[in-house]
Amino acid sequence: MRDLGNPGRVFLREPVADWQHEAVVLRGLQVAARQPAARGGSGGASAEAAEPEGDDGAALAEALARSRVSTALSKLARRHPSLVLLEELAPRHGAAAHFPALADAVRGTAPGHPTARAALLAAGGGGRRLSPSEQARCLLDLATDPNLLGRMYVGWRPYL
Repeated sequence: MRDLGNPGRVFLREPVADWQHEAVVLRGLQVAARQPAARGGSGGASAEAAEPEGDDGAALAEALARSRVSTALSKLARRHPSLVLLEELAPRHGAAAHFPALADAVRGTAPGHPTARAALLAAGGGGRRLSPSEQARCLLDLATDPNLLGRMYVGWRPYL
């Protein structure tokens, strides 16, 4: 269980169809983010700009597969769940005006809304491995936080 490098490479070679679909969606977001900037609008840089360029979606699908494997490894390395979730949200929402408020809600640092996960972050939980009980406490806190539950997308896929 310590090294998922070899099994994780299977996903890099054979990405799941959902990841390929998400790569197409991210490509569309990239194009939409660049269009306002090209017209002189205030589109600015997008969080997706770090993704590989190219007309075919294969490079983006591969980058997405690498990102998913990296996320799984971060979870197994017992990183703070809020930080892992923020990394997952950044490609789609990082350039949006609502992202700072969303990030505060995910970290549990929204004003007037103290959470267990924010206390762990303040105690240095962002830079260290959490114990299994601390990680479970953070996950339960994320799953039951009314501030996050009220923001959930109707098509939310909790099984991912």
